[in-house]
Amino acid sequence: MKPGDRASIEDRIEHSGQLLSLEGLKRFHVRVIAYHKPVGEVVSRDDEQGRKTVFDQLPKMTTSRWVSVGRLDMNTSGLLLFTNDGELANRLMHPSRQVEREYAVRVMGEVEDEALKRLKKGVELEDGEARFLDIHDSGGEGVNHWYHVVIAEGRKRE
Repeated sequence: MKPGDRASIEDRIEHSGQLLSLEGLKRFHVRVIAYHKPVGEVVSRDDEQGRKTVFDQLPKMTTSRWVSVGRLDMNTSGLLLFTNDGELANRLMHPSRQVEREYAVRVMGEVEDEALKRLKKGVELEDGEARFLDIHDSGGEGVNHWYHVVIAEGRKRE
């Protein structure tokens, strides 16, 4: 091994021919929870305005703490994942991992087919190109029309 290499508790590590003992190190128990965030909760550990946070609703842990895998705006509801493993959270969120996420999007009126094709092909935004991997028309009533969209990029306020 070289300095900076990662090792797990199961690895056998020797230094100058001497076996290093990892006895006494606690095994890290990774926890993951799926949570349906309702409208009105903030995805923040503490809110200066005193609003209800998602962390207030999660099971309490004494030896570690929950990390959110992504965020949703306060006026948005949907599935959020939480874990006590920061490395796992980072792997799931990092744009290089291309983890797909699906959103239900409500728009006023229908979007023309040509615009849907452009959104799938890619459009240029201030911070680079963005595109939907898939767009599914889910119908709607009145002025509200729903689409399910799939993305695999990470950007603020996606």
